[in-house]
Amino acid sequence: MHMAETSTVLQPAPLRGRPDEVNFDDVTFEAVRERALRRLVDAGSNPVSWDNAIAARQYLPLFDELQRIGRQGTDQRLLDWGAGRGIQMGLAADLGFLVSGVEFTEPDLLTALRAEHGDRVSFTLLDQPERLPFPTATFDVVLSMGVLEHVRESGGNERASLAEIARVLRPGGTFVCLHLPQSSSWIEFLARTLRLPIHHHRFRYTKADIDTMVGSGGPLCLVRHWRYGFLPRNQIARILRRSSNRPNMADRFDVLDARLAQALPGLCTNHGFVAMRGQGETGEAAPYEVGSN
Repeated sequence: MHMAETSTVLQPAPLRGRPDEVNFDDVTFEAVRERALRRLVDAGSNPVSWDNAIAARQYLPLFDELQRIGRQGTDQRLLDWGAGRGIQMGLAADLGFLVSGVEFTEPDLLTALRAEHGDRVSFTLLDQPERLPFPTATFDVVLSMGVLEHVRESGGNERASLAEIARVLRPGGTFVCLHLPQSSSWIEFLARTLRLPIHHHRFRYTKADIDTMVGSGGPLCLVRHWRYGFLPRNQIARILRRSSNRPNMADRFDVLDARLAQALPGLCTNHGFVAMRGQGETGEAAPYEVGSN
């Protein structure tokens, strides 16, 4: 395994975890990636994507959003909706959030996260996709990364899930949705048409679908939307092998990927969007940002 060079390394000792004690200007994505990779290896969990600089940077939008939100206040409560192996839980805890995770199975990294962060990290097993075991207005932030598109596969539906997310958000709280597959993605099209050995999604979405889903989610209001991920990171990283783990190579890849995404947003792999819970059942939130794709 070849680790990328880092300019700032988070120490293995537990972070105290308060946003006012985290210097966001000093914490780099590469430092957080190294910490996540160490956890995965120690837990015997497959480090795929995180052991490669180009592949791992598909999670940069998550890092950027959590940094942006974390600067807004201390001890914010965050729900990782669909925690998977616990990677996003760990990233959020490292950046100072009070983190709760939900999933149908226990995350691989839960024991390590509890050892590092104590009661600042909690987890609850789900038994149904559309009901969250929390009181109304519990969280400041709810995160969905590669989850919303799978709720129908578990017997739920997107609108009911978003309504439940709105319920557990506090007024003014933020819902961050990332890695939502775009219906017109060129990668998804080729994977389905040519039956390539590339993961593709059963359910894919247009911007109009997002408007409809969020509009039906009670007091949620869309405040930002973008498209990203033009190039197939995981596949290119495997082709480039060792060179794909060099920071300068990853930087060049990011520049090319961003330029292609800006030029051809309709062909990107993913949607990302941020929605805010209004102050009442149908309360107003921030206006939609000009310039979104």
